[in-house]
Amino acid sequence: MPALDFTMPGPVAAAFLVSLSLPLYLALVARLPFLAGRNALQFTVTIFVAVVVWIAALQAVTGARPTSSVEFIVGALALATAVLVYLDIWSLMSRGYTLALLLTLYQAGRPLSASELARRYRGGEGLQWIMRHRLAGLEAAGLIRRQGDYLVLTPWLGCAVARGYCVAIVLLGLKATG
Repeated sequence: MPALDFTMPGPVAAAFLVSLSLPLYLALVARLPFLAGRNALQFTVTIFVAVVVWIAALQAVTGARPTSSVEFIVGALALATAVLVYLDIWSLMSRGYTLALLLTLYQAGRPLSASELARRYRGGEGLQWIMRHRLAGLEAAGLIRRQGDYLVLTPWLGCAVARGYCVAIVLLGLKATG
């Protein structure tokens, strides 16, 4: 029986190293003045930086030695998996409205009534901020458009996403969403 080889291929090792440093890249990118307040763009730039660093790390780890395509694909998948894990954590913190309510209560340092909590939310922007923010995101994505005082699904993309969501709700047996 041949011995088992437990060594890690260079592209996979590089992917793990870069994955561990993703929070550092995000912390640095978030401090760039032109990206202030643009969380989605900050994360996108961070992923771009991580891919560039991974490619540079591939060069350092593998050198002139050719890498098999399987090793390269596994390394890319390892990095992509790490990105998805960080995206879940980041989106919960970035867009976690429930966590933000907890933070508002914590920062108050005392009990708050529901109406006072609503007023203090997001540094005084209030709960209406959630609605404005979500609508702005839907507009930017091309899913809705404004027509006077009304919001309208865009004929192709908005309707397609809404139909797909309806199908997903039925298939997954979700009782309530949102």
